[in-house]
Amino acid sequence: MLWIIGSEADVHVAALKTALSERNLQYRSLGFGRAEFALRSDAPDEMTKDDVGLWRYKSRSGSYVLDYEMALESWCDQEWYHMLIGCCARSEMKLLNGPPIVAQAGIKALQLLWASECGLRVPDYCISNNKNDLTDFLCRHEKIIKKPLAGSILPDPSDMTRALSLGTMRLNKQDLFECSEDRVEKSPVYLQEEIEKICEYRVIVVGNRTIAYQIESQVYPETQLDWRHGQLNMELFSIVDLDEEVVHSLNEYLKKAQLFSGVFDLAKDINGRIIFFECNPNGQWLFMDDLSPGLVARAFAEQLELRVF
Repeated sequence: MLWIIGSEADVHVAALKTALSERNLQYRSLGFGRAEFALRSDAPDEMTKDDVGLWRYKSRSGSYVLDYEMALESWCDQEWYHMLIGCCARSEMKLLNGPPIVAQAGIKALQLLWASECGLRVPDYCISNNKNDLTDFLCRHEKIIKKPLAGSILPDPSDMTRALSLGTMRLNKQDLFECSEDRVEKSPVYLQEEIEKICEYRVIVVGNRTIAYQIESQVYPETQLDWRHGQLNMELFSIVDLDEEVVHSLNEYLKKAQLFSGVFDLAKDINGRIIFFECNPNGQWLFMDDLSPGLVARAFAEQLELRVF
């Protein structure tokens, strides 16, 4: 039996269910929103070691809690998360993109290493809490960006009921030069050279299928640094074929990371080279399915059929 493990409110889960049903594939689902599931001491578990699960559950732990309702939802979310982990572990089923694998694959420092080992080009970077290391890096590059290693949400110091999103941003070099060593030492800082881009790519790799979307992110000033910074404009997206060497490297990356699927963010620099930025094991892809309705969801169903049935 195939299990789809994820929140009932996740539109990706709904799309996967539709694609599986279109292929007449039998599956069961479990996740936040399905309250009738139970583990009992006087009855066998519903999951077995012969089952296969696709983990699509994205815990919201670590999100900034603004009020009681959010705190309650976060608490329920964690209860479900541990319930789902327990169900899968008890059954000893084969779990695709399971939590331990996804947690490791989400570590930025590992992503950079794996990408290089798989033949992908990565930007020059420095991760350090030593001011001398960071200032030396600044002096080697004209433009620098700063990225979070993990958390990207902080409370707004001017209004604690609001949250600030700390994503990719340009770094004012003078700010770091003037920052005290004690303050820099409080946390690692992830710096990266800013890549002058022709375009960006969002690439979904699932099993042996690769679906690439080119993003004309340099058309508008607000999307030049990061296409996610602007209002989502699907006119900037188009389906393309990537070079076979790049596709091979992406598949090698999935093998190294032990992932069934991954969503890659790449770019083409002004010299025509493909640059790796990151890979999200549970990244969003459904909004791109509007360009070719159901393409990615059907690719997941196809690869699950090959893997499970």
